[in-house]
Amino acid sequence: MRDHSPYIEWILSDEPLPEASQSALRNHLAKCVDCRKVAAGWESARQVLTDATSAAPRNGFPQRWKALAESRAKAPNRRQVWVTLAPPALAFV
Repeated sequence: MRDHSPYIEWILSDEPLPEASQSALRNHLAKCVDCRKVAAGWESARQVLTDATSAAPRNGFPQRWKALAESRAKAPNRRQVWVTLAPPALAFV
């Protein structure tokens, strides 16, 4: 079985490839169905990411976020209590 790892890395890389690597990749893609599928899938995913638009937050988002952060800072940290109580409780299991 052929090692596809350099070709997969080249397909997924955003760095420009040297001409020798580009040529090797083209030759490999001409023969390898699996790597052509990876290349097509990656190009499709890249296009979706490129075409995606960012959603603007709803009005009042910064205030809601700040209120949530303040409420969490004031609330007792239940996880710390669980971590403290868990080891003795697990001894009985």
